Amino acid sequence: MCVCVSQGGAYLTLLNTISNLGVTLPKTPSFYLMDALTTIQCHMPAALDDHTSDVTPVISDLACPTRPGDINAPSACSAGGGTCVLTRDGFYAVCWGSLVVGGLLGIVYLRWLPKLLSLPLSAWRCAPPAPSPSQAANAAKASPSQQGSRPQQAVKKRQ
Repeated sequence: MCVCVSQGGAYLTLLNTISNLGVTLPKTPSFYLMDALTTIQCHMPAALDDHTSDVTPVISDLACPTRPGDINAPSACSAGGGTCVLTRDGFYAVCWGSLVVGGLLGIVYLRWLPKLLSLPLSAWRCAPPAPSPSQAANAAKASPSQQGSRPQQAVKKRQ
């Protein structure tokens, strides 16, 4: 990893693209996990028991909508006299999972930080590119008087 002045704008554009992908790409699996971890069950009302005043709903196998936004939509459960109840919201599971992953990544990055801070400034800079073998051969063939000098132009003096 180094910063090179000659790469400038192209390097920053690449970093910006990677940053945008880092924000955009995790959204799709997060939304998928929210839907996958959400559970909705059909609760059928139970008759009052003679010995107790408790009414415990019976969990039925009748189908409920899979999306929490459609929980009040007509379904097999509501047609059978039951109500669809959101028993687990996937949003909270994804939030807690993200918190744990973020905490673990933070611990890993905190271990790397002292090592990176101890590097000298020269470790963050690029070395000038080494000449290719053909450039080195051409430089060796050129005479020392030709290296680094400008071509002389004839200058006419005004008389």
